[in-house]
Amino acid sequence: MMGIRNAEMPAMPFEGGENNGEAPAKGLTKREHACIHLRIPDTGDKELDALIAKAQRLDTAKALYSGMLACHDQDGTWSSDNCWDQAIQQADGLIADLKRTG
Repeated sequence: MMGIRNAEMPAMPFEGGENNGEAPAKGLTKREHACIHLRIPDTGDKELDALIAKAQRLDTAKALYSGMLACHDQDGTWSSDNCWDQAIQQADGLIADLKRTG
């Protein structure tokens, strides 16, 4: 396996067995597995990175939404009707800032 970096090695290799006469599938690489788990769109696979970025955006918006509803103003300016849109906007801004700062 000369020339293959550790990040490109299988995350959960299937080493043995017949597998119904077919060669075992390698599955996700360590890098892909870590990127999915950590919500970091940096696998090198455009389609997978796009899915991870969508999940990252949704997770960030959910966290912001929960916080915004939990800490709403006493006059009730935050409601479930307008809070989600604000959370999405805040998530997009936060993710953009994170991309700029690395």
